[in-house]
Amino acid sequence: MSAQTGSDGLEFDTYVVQSENASGLAQSEHLLVFSKTVQVPGATLHAGAYIFRLINPSFMQVMDADRAKVYSTFGVIPVYYRNNDDGRERIKFQQLFGEETPRMVEWHIPGQTGFEFPYKKSKQQSADRAYR
Repeated sequence: MSAQTGSDGLEFDTYVVQSENASGLAQSEHLLVFSKTVQVPGATLHAGAYIFRLINPSFMQVMDADRAKVYSTFGVIPVYYRNNDDGRERIKFQQLFGEETPRMVEWHIPGQTGFEFPYKKSKQQSADRAYR
């Protein structure tokens, strides 16, 4: 795990450990298990297992592991990596100053296109940027 401080907060990468419970998933689905609460665009996910499903190259859906509840459907931006791919799946989180819950901002899957998760700017962030 590596961390760096930016103007908006702390960014850190976390490597993904493959789950043994991931059988029965479609090729467009991935099971991610979080040990702490995290944010994705449009939802806060408490510790637990979630299925991330790529609907098409531009949209992602997050649902519970039983597929009974959809937490969020949001646009993603494809990210292509050449030199920075170490062959390990990883997620980049950002924890903004003043917020307790980190947000998932990028997801890199080896041998595949990565995804950037865009968030709407809060009014506070916009005001802070205006004074810089």
